[in-house]
Amino acid sequence: MRLAGLIDGHNTRIGNLETAVGDSSSGLIKDVNDLKEKTQTHDTDISNLQQNLNNYVLISKHNEDINALDVKITTNKNNIDSNKQLIDTNAANIATNAAGISANKTKADTNEIAISGILAEIGEASEANKDKTIHELIENLQTADNDIREYIDNNFAAADAMKFMGQISAVTELIDIPSSEVEAGHTYVLTVNSPASDGVSYAIGDLFIARTDGKNDSLEDWVHVPSGYVAAHDPKIYHSNTTDSDTIKLISGASSAHLGSIKFTAAPNTSTFV
Repeated sequence: MRLAGLIDGHNTRIGNLETAVGDSSSGLIKDVNDLKEKTQTHDTDISNLQQNLNNYVLISKHNEDINALDVKITTNKNNIDSNKQLIDTNAANIATNAAGISANKTKADTNEIAISGILAEIGEASEANKDKTIHELIENLQTADNDIREYIDNNFAAADAMKFMGQISAVTELIDIPSSEVEAGHTYVLTVNSPASDGVSYAIGDLFIARTDGKNDSLEDWVHVPSGYVAAHDPKIYHSNTTDSDTIKLISGASSAHLGSIKFTAAPNTSTFV
């Protein structure tokens, strides 16, 4: 009996332990399930945080783009303002030009009326001039020609331009020209060789150009332009006569070189170039 009681007591304790273990297991399972739910919640939170972080990166990039666009917008606005100023300036210029064109048109209309009147006067004058003689017309043309020449000389001739005035046979003739008749650019040509003066030789073709209006009695008032002519270089012709022939020789004046000769024989009247 005692043993049976001990066994019953043990069985009771084992039952109680099983109950306790069952209750603990239930609590543990519940805790595990709660933990799983919290873990899932945390995963969701972490996913949301990652999405928020990605959104923040995108927002930062968008902010950079927006700032760049702000700079471009500011630049474009400045360009628009500058273009507007140019447009306003051009509009003002166009208005000014339009006023000028209108004024010019008015002048043109006025000139057209004046020209019409002049043409009418010319027509009347032409009718009146029909009775003039040819001699009078020639005189008028000559007068007009002289006026035109004088106008050209006074308005278009180059300052101090060379103007041929004639020939001289000696440089001393330049000194004899009256001062009142000398103008800058007056030019004379020497037609004969002239003796050297102050170590300067003068030859055929040399030009003498007046430096200024008027002159002193000195060759320094004239520009001397040598022609390059050297008398010593001129060929010379020599003639020799013998009993049986005549010979004409061409000799260089510079080197006395024999350039050529023609020999004429007495009979039968032939000539030979040597």
